Amino acid sequence: MRNTDGFVVEGASSNLFWIQNNCVCTPPLVSGILAGVTRAVLSELCASLGLALKESNVTPDQLRQMDAVFLSLSTVGIAEATSLDGHSLRQSPLVPQLSIAYWEIVRREVEAG
Repeated sequence: MRNTDGFVVEGASSNLFWIQNNCVCTPPLVSGILAGVTRAVLSELCASLGLALKESNVTPDQLRQMDAVFLSLSTVGIAEATSLDGHSLRQSPLVPQLSIAYWEIVRREVEAG
């Protein structure tokens, strides 16, 4: 979904992320997105894994050039995008790494609960 400025900001009930030069990026909250729970967990995960996290705006054309694009949502965790508007997207080993770390946190929380 795009905001009124034409930037891609989120998916339907999911937060948008992309990887650019080993940096995890996501739109800033001021772009009109909701501060999702999984988005917050991913922010913590990036810090614990030593990955830079940057908030910035992105256009659809720019997204097609990124190292990877993924969405986060509580019911699925992390879902890596494989295409955008009919264009294949690159994939990064960082996405499965983040996904594994996310589900480890969920497992620990459930066991502690």
